[in-house]
Amino acid sequence: MITVTVSNGCATITRTHLITICQPLTRVRTAGPVSGTVDTAYAFTATVAPPAATTPITYTWSPTPDSGQGTAIARFSWAVTGTQTISVTVSNCGGAATAEAEHQIAIGVVPEEPLLHLYLPLVLRNYP
Repeated sequence: MITVTVSNGCATITRTHLITICQPLTRVRTAGPVSGTVDTAYAFTATVAPPAATTPITYTWSPTPDSGQGTAIARFSWAVTGTQTISVTVSNCGGAATAEAEHQIAIGVVPEEPLLHLYLPLVLRNYP
């Protein structure tokens, strides 16, 4: 806060101005699983640095998550197999101070249950 007081022989005027000092973001890291199966939701977490960065912090996940857009934790699921890439971009009052991180997850299919074979005993009879 800055306060300025001006005075002359007739009057005194005081004005105050508030200045916000912003601690910009320097990086973001993502954490989450590296493999999974189709149609299963997985949570991913974005952690920013420095820990004392000025809030609020905006989180933008790509592609759009199933839930959690705008927050540090987002949930994703995929209906197709293959390597999927997610990214998160974070920003705060630091203006151009943004950070981005990517995370890859290999999505496979749920293995099918093995077929069970049932063997019945063979009974032989003598026919006349």
